Amino acid sequence: MKILGREWDYIASDMTEGSGGNEERMAFVYNTAKVWFRKIASEVVLPESQLVVSPKKVNPQGSA
Repeated sequence: MKILGREWDYIASDMTEGSGGNEERMAFVYNTAKVWFRKIASEVVLPESQLVVSPKKVNPQGSA
């Protein structure tokens, strides 16, 4: 962040849990002169029984 300068900021997520998450994080770096963060961020995690779309119906290749 020192290299980018004062007008840059970031937000990072918590580490993912479970064996599939590999303790990864996600981060967004943004220019505060162009966008502003209002200090509110969240995520929604639903149990498989409450998913809107069944994972069996989702095509991982993205084709029809």
